[in-house]
Amino acid sequence: MSNFTFQLPNSKFYTSCLLRCLQTGYSLCAAKFKKNTQRGFTIIELLVVISIMAIIAVVSIASFSSYNTSQKLTTAALNVKNMLQYAKSQAASQVNTCPGSQQFAGYEVLMCCTQAGCPTCNNTKNYSYETDIMCSGGNTFVSGENLPVGVTVDTKNSTTLKLQFAPSFGNVTGAGTVIVKQGTSQKSIVISSTGVIQ
Repeated sequence: MSNFTFQLPNSKFYTSCLLRCLQTGYSLCAAKFKKNTQRGFTIIELLVVISIMAIIAVVSIASFSSYNTSQKLTTAALNVKNMLQYAKSQAASQVNTCPGSQQFAGYEVLMCCTQAGCPTCNNTKNYSYETDIMCSGGNTFVSGENLPVGVTVDTKNSTTLKLQFAPSFGNVTGAGTVIVKQGTSQKSIVISSTGVIQ
């Protein structure tokens, strides 16, 4: 029998294992200690885990991108609604900032675009839509805003691009639907002839 030594901590368990190993032979002893050793991950297991993590990351990024697009479109539609509400309230309150002795006729909101049938906007900053005060001597620019990048007014499917709010009663000339879109997604803003904005 060949001589061999083990460096083990002093404990009853290892001592009894050592004695059994000496009695049964080196091969059984080596097998017993080999079973107690820990194994690591195989390369296949690591590749499977990395693949699953990559799939989850791609799905998360796609979901975030879709959510971001949806939020951008919702915010743009809300901003257009806010401007319409502003024009309606200014007209109903008869806030008159017409120059000189010009007659006040209400407020209007224009969807600024360059296609045929688009209203002529008064702003010089290329806003996407604007609010004007209507005076007997002509309309004057009050405020304007731009739609977010990638969001546009759907000029083909919108039924109105020019809305005029009369003073006092808030009746609307040019009532209809304004559609803002981004890619294949869209939001509709419906304005009734009595000034209800939805």
